[in-house]
Amino acid sequence: MMEQHAQVSLHPGRVIVVDDNRLVREGISALLRQHPDIEVVASVTDGREAFEVIEANRPVIVLAGASTPERRGVMLAREITRKYSDVRVVVMGLPEEPAPVTEAIEAGAAGYIVQEASVEDLVDVLRLVARGETQCSPKIAAAVFSSLAELAAARRANDVISGVRLTPREVQILGLVAEGLTNKEIAARLHVATQTVKNHMHNILDKLKLKHRLEAVQYAMEVGILRRPPFR
Repeated sequence: MMEQHAQVSLHPGRVIVVDDNRLVREGISALLRQHPDIEVVASVTDGREAFEVIEANRPVIVLAGASTPERRGVMLAREITRKYSDVRVVVMGLPEEPAPVTEAIEAGAAGYIVQEASVEDLVDVLRLVARGETQCSPKIAAAVFSSLAELAAARRANDVISGVRLTPREVQILGLVAEGLTNKEIAARLHVATQTVKNHMHNILDKLKLKHRLEAVQYAMEVGILRRPPFR
């Protein structure tokens, strides 16, 4: 059942509380109402009710419980931020560990509340998020930056390979390198000059921004240009 309240004036403290535990959501709502700059528009049990209230009232913040089954807080963050770019989601009840916090951030959450947080911690986070800011511990910040660095590296790799157009001959030569053949042996196999093979290898390494032929083979296997040999 949805418990909705009449206050609808627009200001940065408009909040929806979402949790399937009635005691939790009503308790948090009551505590938040003690702060004049935070208006609890509604407290609801699930995402369906949350979307109904968002459509009717367009709050600034949705405070979503993470302790519900199937990671509903994280899932709700993803669904809301995908549909409403102006609504910020704060996931509450997360363990202060890199994996769940990073998952919530990647899902679009603008902030999070750890399990050990106090009411004042909660209010501080809501105020920060309403201003477009956030906070996290050095441990979590390091994990987030590490995750961003990995994503950036993967994106750069995809950008490189998406712009690479190896010729059929270059792919053929890489395949022969993967078989362990030298430039001379490759030249004999293809009935071309050894220098021609060297020129092809130079072009391959230049295109892939690599220095060594085995790196080129490994990279080509990783991105699917070459098939990895079967285990024997």
